[in-house]
Amino acid sequence: MPNTFDAVPDLPSERSTTFLPMDRPQERLEQFIKESKLQRGSLRWEDGYTIPFREGGSVRIRVNAGEGVEEGLRFHIKAPTVERREHIEQVITEQAVTDFGVDHVELEWTAEAEPRG
Repeated sequence: MPNTFDAVPDLPSERSTTFLPMDRPQERLEQFIKESKLQRGSLRWEDGYTIPFREGGSVRIRVNAGEGVEEGLRFHIKAPTVERREHIEQVITEQAVTDFGVDHVELEWTAEAEPRG
C-alpha cells in the first residue's frame, strides 16, 4: 500500500518571530486567551498556545520566564504566503497594544527560512 503522505505536495511556508518583553507573561497570556475567547480554536501547550487563523496560518505564543531569562512572550508565525504572514504580524502587533496593555510597541519581526528535514 503506498504512503499517502508522499502524494501531498510540499507547500511553501513563510515564518517569522518576535519577542515582547513583559512582566507576568504566563498570567497575562492566560488572561488574554480567556478574554479573547481564543481557547476554543487554540491548542494548549505546556509553555503557551498555538492559535490558528481561519484564512491560513497560525501563531505560536510561548512564555519566556525563569531565572536568568528575560520575561515576556515569544511569537512564532507560520503562514502559507508572505501576505498572510504580514497580516498575522499586523494583528499580533495591534493586540500587543490593546490586549496585553503595552503602551508603546515596535515589534521587530525576523523572517526565518523554512526548515528542511
